[in-house]
Amino acid sequence: LAQGPPEGDPLVYDEVWLLRYILAFPPRHGDIGAAADAARRAVQWRRERPELARAATQRGPPPGFDSRTVAAWQALVAVGYHKSSRAGDLVQVIRSGCSDLPGLMDILSPEVVSMFFTYIAECAYQYLDNASRRLGYFVKVIAVQDLTGAPFSREKRFFNALGMAAKRNEWLYPLKDLRAIIFRPPTWISFVFGIAKHFLPKSLVEKVHIHSGVPLLGEPGCDISRCPWASRLLDRTRVPQCLGGADADEVAGLPNEAHGTWAQRHPGERWDAPMSDAALLPGGCLIALRFLPDPAEAAAMAISEMPAPSTAIHRGTSAPEFFSPRSEMSPEVSRRVIDVGAADPSCCRRWCCWRRRSHGEVQARDGPLLQRAC
Repeated sequence: LAQGPPEGDPLVYDEVWLLRYILAFPPRHGDIGAAADAARRAVQWRRERPELARAATQRGPPPGFDSRTVAAWQALVAVGYHKSSRAGDLVQVIRSGCSDLPGLMDILSPEVVSMFFTYIAECAYQYLDNASRRLGYFVKVIAVQDLTGAPFSREKRFFNALGMAAKRNEWLYPLKDLRAIIFRPPTWISFVFGIAKHFLPKSLVEKVHIHSGVPLLGEPGCDISRCPWASRLLDRTRVPQCLGGADADEVAGLPNEAHGTWAQRHPGERWDAPMSDAALLPGGCLIALRFLPDPAEAAAMAISEMPAPSTAIHRGTSAPEFFSPRSEMSPEVSRRVIDVGAADPSCCRRWCCWRRRSHGEVQARDGPLLQRAC
């Protein structure tokens, strides 16, 4: 960092940036070596690829990929960010039943697919950094993988690509992920997840929650307000209809009622037919990023809906302290933290990261770690 930030990088390299690494790589016996190594690795990686961060600010296609590669991703992978939670967290939706993973891996290499995942993670991380600073607490990504209509698949090439991206993102984007929800799981999910978890970092596997059965779109009971956790964290008007909300906007570039792969939805058509930039990139950005919210708007909306953060001064500076207004784990702990914060926001006026231990206790790590690191 003494050499200055990577050229053209929109991230702010300060104590908040360092705090992410300290919380993501907890010091052992006062040693912050793992956090420092991860931070140095991230800075070096970003110095060598400044064009990726610059492209992410425009939310266009990743640099260095031709139009056919972009078209394959747009057509065969149904993934996209879809607005934000009441706390400002970014919501990501993966529609597995509308994706064609074997077809994708027949066209693109695992290295290219993994870089696509890292690129959309970079776009999300720029939002997270900006929104977190506006709100005064770390916002993260809530990933919802909707398995409605998903066929049984053991596409190891895709798992390999996903694993490469996840392991890279672990040190490149610390504290990015809040929770990964497996939505409408089929009966074979335990078998497939048992394979997939061997390709993923342990820190990500621990965040995965397999949700109980939920009615399909159009069936009675397909209503997010029936879930005591989701109804508190998410605004139903910003949740897609296919997930039990009231938002009729497209999800990952597809109508809420869409089902099936590209070939099933467009019989007789070719996904790689020549397309204009306007058709390939609606609005000039990737489909996955179409509903990635503006940080200022999301922060303003979150402040109006959640208890406003304290403006207490940290270490004699003018920067507001950060706190976590909700847990990164169980619904029970989430409700408890939100309720306590609403009743007495001063109880949360610390730099902290909530975790739920196996026996149900909640632990907060804060101030002294940051002071030692800085």
